[in-house]
Amino acid sequence: MKRRSFLRREAESFACAFRGIAGLLRGEPHARIHLAATAAVAALGWWFGIGQWEWVAVIFAAGLVWTAEALNTAI
Repeated sequence: MKRRSFLRREAESFACAFRGIAGLLRGEPHARIHLAATAAVAALGWWFGIGQWEWVAVIFAAGLVWTAEALNTAI
């Protein structure tokens, strides 16, 4: 059996993850609402010039929302 290279395995893993995200966005209307809200929050954060630690908090909060949405869809 021929061993796949590390980079090929990683590329296939990311491709699978992106297919899952695309499926989430295609199949769940609330995920599309979360996407729009995430984009709006990022744009407003840029517009108001929030600080570095505020960006950390925004990214963390958005990540929690996306994680909850993905888990809810999976279950």
